[in-house]
Amino acid sequence: MSASDFLLIRPVEVTDAILTSSTIPEAVAATYSGGTTYAEGDRAGPAPSTGVAQDIWESKQNGNTGNTQEVGAWWKYVGFIYPAYDVGTAYTAGHYAQDNTNHKIYKKLTNGTGDALTDVTKWE
Repeated sequence: MSASDFLLIRPVEVTDAILTSSTIPEAVAATYSGGTTYAEGDRAGPAPSTGVAQDIWESKQNGNTGNTQEVGAWWKYVGFIYPAYDVGTAYTAGHYAQDNTNHKIYKKLTNGTGDALTDVTKWE
């Protein structure tokens, strides 16, 4: 192999102006209820919990009532999301929070409330 056998692909920063569409979840979904009727494209998941990822499912059909959220005829798994950072929430070391403005996920390094996401001694 020679140098001409390789192609360099330079990284590109993906900004809001460049990204016009995505199916990746970026907000916590409604809490799933077996008694709710979901339309095709509706998203739902388990109740969100501080610092823990919420699995998000999307209904594949209209009239989706009482069907277990699992891969099959009624639901498809679309990903997971962490709840958005809230300055008033008490976070435990190991919890995660999402910064929806900057599209980043942070891991808490210490226990505490009110620690700015920019504080590298408190968040990674």
